[in-house]
Amino acid sequence: MNKVEYLILRSALEFSETLKNVAEEHNISHAEVALAANCLFQNGDILAEINISEDEIRDDVGVHQVRYDLDGYEGYPSPLAPFPEEGENDNDQISRIYKWLIPNYKAKRPLVLTLSEIEASLEGKLGAWYYLTPQGGTRWESVTYPDWNRYHTQRLGCGPGEISVSQIVSPDRKFIEKFLNIDCYVCAVVHISGTEVWDMLEPWQATYWKILPRGYIVRYQSRQSDWHIDSDTSPEWIEANDQANKWYWEFRKWYRDPEFE
Repeated sequence: MNKVEYLILRSALEFSETLKNVAEEHNISHAEVALAANCLFQNGDILAEINISEDEIRDDVGVHQVRYDLDGYEGYPSPLAPFPEEGENDNDQISRIYKWLIPNYKAKRPLVLTLSEIEASLEGKLGAWYYLTPQGGTRWESVTYPDWNRYHTQRLGCGPGEISVSQIVSPDRKFIEKFLNIDCYVCAVVHISGTEVWDMLEPWQATYWKILPRGYIVRYQSRQSDWHIDSDTSPEWIEANDQANKWYWEFRKWYRDPEFE
């Protein structure tokens, strides 16, 4: 695995990504990204979905093909649309299906992009999003040695002056407990003590490609933190803040990037 292949894998660890974003974020030439992505696609480490526009559906597929392709597609009823009503033509039938398709419909089947499609996606001419296969995730793990006990997800709610619901999921319950004790230092949203509701996820779908045996989940009411450091802040508070942030950012290092020559 070379550095560009690694960056492509790492960029899609938790969410699908575009190759164009990878090239721009890491200042890599399109030619280098295309070569590395082509190897990953051919090796089975990544797959892609292509956004399909309304015009493409209207021009390229008929109503019966649309119904066949989307049958059972997640988020839509099956069958998607009734058979044509009396006097209704195919274009009218397709138009009624659009209300389910547009603008969020993506190709149902996983795709291995060709080199020309990869290049088109890098140029912004093809709306393609790539993601890791389980094999690609395993390959990433083989060079980063992740500690999944340190992995966690958070969904922090709350706007100014509002009380909302936040949650944390982690394989390590002690981490969650400590985080809630110091969230006033490390987070813009703080929990309201006594509102925590705990549960267990067995198994836990930690990422879209990684399943862990279990995850502890806690949901709680939260509010926006109003802390700030100024001339009146006590030295004790500043010390506690420094220690909390040091611990938290060290804990967040759940894998290590490999070195490349």
